[in-house]
Amino acid sequence: MRQRGALLRTAAVLVTAGLTGWVAATASAGTSAGDAGQRFYADSGGSCLRDYSDGGIWPERLRGLNVGITGVIVDRPLPDAPGPCPDDGSSTTATFTAYAGGVVVDVKTQQADNEQREFSFDLLASRRIDVIVVRVCRVPPSPTPTDYCGAPQKYLIG
Repeated sequence: MRQRGALLRTAAVLVTAGLTGWVAATASAGTSAGDAGQRFYADSGGSCLRDYSDGGIWPERLRGLNVGITGVIVDRPLPDAPGPCPDDGSSTTATFTAYAGGVVVDVKTQQADNEQREFSFDLLASRRIDVIVVRVCRVPPSPTPTDYCGAPQKYLIG
């Protein structure tokens, strides 16, 4: 009987440890069990390749109303790595647009100016999100309206 009690306690500890690890892993990614993230990448398409956004898309599978976005946005030149292109005074904006059935349900932006910034946020909807579009643009100082954008990058969810 003692062996059986010890065995049950050991099994309970292992199950608890496994669940704790699973909860911690999914919570840190902002996702639920079974989610498979996909990588995204978008740039402005400029000749200097000075700006881009790169990261992961993490759909919540239970209802599909929440998609976690994690990544980095880069606008060059960086202070510690000037690179081949001089500072043009422009900044970089990455726009993340969530669609449900062809309708825009959420939009978030991230910006950088001569820096590299990490970010993490959720796109939320009252309907299942099925597409995320990422677009990166160079935005010059006002009032010059000559910003340019790279091709929109489309990612299917689910």
